Amino acid sequence: MAKVKTRCLQCGRYLTSRENCDFHGVCERCFDAMSPNEKVELQLGWTLRHDGAENQTIDGHSLICPLCGHNRFWKRKTVLITPAAAAWNFLWASKKAVNYICDQCGYIFSFLREPTKP
Repeated sequence: MAKVKTRCLQCGRYLTSRENCDFHGVCERCFDAMSPNEKVELQLGWTLRHDGAENQTIDGHSLICPLCGHNRFWKRKTVLITPAAAAWNFLWASKKAVNYICDQCGYIFSFLREPTKP
């Protein structure tokens, strides 16, 4: 059986088997350089980062996170389910919201209509 070499998710160098197990896919040097929050996120197996994050302008205003001041967000749409819609299986008739999620802290902006782009 061929031995598979794994690269560090941060810097790309090959990992030792101990690093691959102990540091969740990053080398010890990159792990040590991480903030405490990044280490927790890595150990829990989740991250807030999203490849589609970008600067957003909503109705002529730059979107800035009120919690962390970050300016990169990713977009998703959600369905606003009311108890009546759920009870009568009218989910298709429920209103939809456009969400912009801060790529830094996860704060969510929700809009009931699609904001206009400049």
